[in-house]
Amino acid sequence: MLERLRNQIGTAGLVVAIVALVAALGGGAYAATGSGGGKATASAKQGKQGKPGKPGKTGPAGPAGPAGPAGAAGPAGPKGDTGPKGDTGAQGPIGPQGPIGPSGTTGFTKTLPPGKTETGTTGMATVYFSSTNPKKEAFPISFPIPLAEGAEVDAVFVPSSQASAAGCPGRGGDGTFPPGPGEKYSPGIPKADPGFLCIYENGREGVSAVTNAFVPVNNEGTWESVNGVSSTGTVFEVSCPAEEECVYRATWAVTAPEL
Repeated sequence: MLERLRNQIGTAGLVVAIVALVAALGGGAYAATGSGGGKATASAKQGKQGKPGKPGKTGPAGPAGPAGPAGAAGPAGPKGDTGPKGDTGAQGPIGPQGPIGPSGTTGFTKTLPPGKTETGTTGMATVYFSSTNPKKEAFPISFPIPLAEGAEVDAVFVPSSQASAAGCPGRGGDGTFPPGPGEKYSPGIPKADPGFLCIYENGREGVSAVTNAFVPVNNEGTWESVNGVSSTGTVFEVSCPAEEECVYRATWAVTAPEL
C-alpha cells in the first residue's frame, strides 16, 4: 500500500503526509487526556465571537419588476361644481339655401265659397214729403264678395219684433230684441242659412211697408226691376207716407248655397 502511495504522490509527499498524520493523532490524544478537560475541547470547538462589522455600502438598485395587474375600480366620486361658461365660439358658415316650397294660395277669392257667410248693414234715410207726394225710398245691398254666377238665394225680411225666421237663425246681439226701456242693444253678427239673404230690421220710423227685394236689369236699353237677388246684391224699397219722417235701418247676412 505504501508502495502505491509513493508511486502516486512521490517520496517527499509521502513523508509530509505521515508527519501530518502523527501530529494530528498526538494533538487529539493530548486534548482528551490533558488537565484542561472539557474546557479545552469546547475552546477548540467554539472560538471567541467578534463585534459586528460596519454595514457595507448600498448596492445599486435592481431592475424594475413587471407591472402588476390592474386593481378593481373604486367608487364614483361626488359630482363636481359646474365649471365657468366658456367663450362663445365663432359663427359657423351659412348652410346652403333649401328648396323653394310650393306656391301657396292667396287670401283673395273671386266668389264667396259654398257655405261661407258675409255680413253688412243697410243705409238709413230721413226724408220729408208733402201730402201730395208720397214716395218710396230704395236701399241697396252690395256683397263685398260676389256669389258664384247663377247661385240661387232667397231674400227674407225679419221685422224688429222677431228674433229669427225660416232660413234666418238669428240677428246676433247681446240681449233680447227689441230692447226694453233703458236697455242697450248691440246688433252683433247676423246669421243666414246657406242660400238665404237675411235682412234683420233694427228700427223704423214712418215706414208703412217694405217691398220685396229686386234686381235692376237692363232689357234692351230699358231698366226693369226683377224680383230676387243677384250675385252682387239686391235692392229693396220702403214706403214712406206723406208728411212723415222716413227712417229704416237693418243688418244683413248672406250665405252662399252649398253645391
